[in-house]
Amino acid sequence: MEVKQFEIKYSDLRINRDIVAKMLRFGEGEIPPHFTDLIDHELEMASTLCKISGGYLLAEPVVVDKIKQQITLGEVDFYVGKNITVYLQKAEKLALLLCTAGPGIEDRSHYLMKEGHYPEGFIMDTIGSIVVELAMDIIHENLAQDMKMQGLKVSNRYSPGYCTWDVSEQQKLFSFFPDKFAGITLSDSSLMNPIKSVSGIAGIGKDIKHLGYACDSCTMVDCVFRGLKD
Repeated sequence: MEVKQFEIKYSDLRINRDIVAKMLRFGEGEIPPHFTDLIDHELEMASTLCKISGGYLLAEPVVVDKIKQQITLGEVDFYVGKNITVYLQKAEKLALLLCTAGPGIEDRSHYLMKEGHYPEGFIMDTIGSIVVELAMDIIHENLAQDMKMQGLKVSNRYSPGYCTWDVSEQQKLFSFFPDKFAGITLSDSSLMNPIKSVSGIAGIGKDIKHLGYACDSCTMVDCVFRGLKD
């Protein structure tokens, strides 16, 4: 299996106050002045705390079974559900992806909460979620460019815990990666450490399509990213 790893600079993410404000559910022009200062300060702190790492590996053969609603990779069955099997039905191989923002941001968020600085702690926690998602976007785009040179296309990425795919299947996904890949470990309850980490899969093939974000068809109504990537 081909494995590719990345170290990503915080500056490459181009994260800004407006992105954070949108995640905090502030409308345009609605950020209270006090929160503007808090967001700017925590963004500056985040720039010194991030240790962003991740990558992907390519694996095959892959079999997509829409009836069983599962994807089989080698001898491993992923029970991903109806939607993902439909989206990936033409996959010729899979990319498995991992990315983390590192422990620094979550450590600061926990410290702020413990000291009673709840707005700052929540803002930093939100920044951590944005950082790892934008970093994964960079890895995903690198994957797409690599595959384009081979005449192949790459689908959207899908993560355990979304689209009815049970989070416990993180265990299967992690089994393909080297131990502690990108510094990420997995608990017995399938939670990643550092917490600000993301995993997922993407289909690869000549006839694969990259779709718009289908928030309306997703059953996870409390997702913090709902509507962010319009």
